[in-house]
Amino acid sequence: MKKHLIYIGMFLAAIGFSACNEDFKDWADPQSNPQEESAGQLTATFTAGKDASIVMDAATADSVEIAKLSSTTAEEGSKIAVNSLTLNENHTIPFSMTEDHVFKVALAQLDSVTQEAYKSRASVVRELKISINASAVTPSGEGIQLMGNEVSITLQPATTPALDPDGYYIVGDFTGWDGNSAQQMKKDALDENLYILEAEIESTSNFKIFPASAINGNDIDWTKALGSSVDGDDSGDNFVTWTNAEAINTALDGKIKISFDAFNYRFTVKDNSA
Repeated sequence: MKKHLIYIGMFLAAIGFSACNEDFKDWADPQSNPQEESAGQLTATFTAGKDASIVMDAATADSVEIAKLSSTTAEEGSKIAVNSLTLNENHTIPFSMTEDHVFKVALAQLDSVTQEAYKSRASVVRELKISINASAVTPSGEGIQLMGNEVSITLQPATTPALDPDGYYIVGDFTGWDGNSAQQMKKDALDENLYILEAEIESTSNFKIFPASAINGNDIDWTKALGSSVDGDDSGDNFVTWTNAEAINTALDGKIKISFDAFNYRFTVKDNSA
């Protein structure tokens, strides 16, 4: 009888160890629940609009169509939303989108952004790469980001006034506002389109730039003035305008260096004391 009880005890112990081992195995082994495959990235395909090649000298419209949505893999019936339109990676521009998903922008703003992107007003064909940040809202209300392609268009800024072969002059507070007092700028030795005037002035001063053709003795043809679009521009580095040109301000006194880039139509004013 005693021997029989021993066998029963050994059998129960074996069962207990087996159960513990199974419990340990279940806890220690990694879970192997299969994960659902991720859905493919939904896309939007954009193409250039009808105004994909803009020449400012020939443009007449106030706004232009620069891109449009041609297709999307979003669920049928989804509403397309666009958060931003970016040019050349870091220049955003206001836009409107029509019911048939055509993107329109103001021509003047597009021209301005193009000049800023290239730091130039030169009448050269410029490429603009358009990136559109778009999303879709499905009929069930789910918001989904759309992966879109880049679109390229071109814009050529308006023609700048012809380069004056006889050079350029500064007329301003520190020279006197007359032709006899005008100070001639020197052509840079390395860049035939760059003109420089080094001067020493007692206080900050306003000035304008004139082509040599505007100076006739003491008389000045003020319609040919080159300056800033904002009166008293003291930025030290900006575009030059030839339409309703306002005065540029040196923002400095002492020894200064004024430069005029007659190709890109930009000016700089720098400290020249060093």
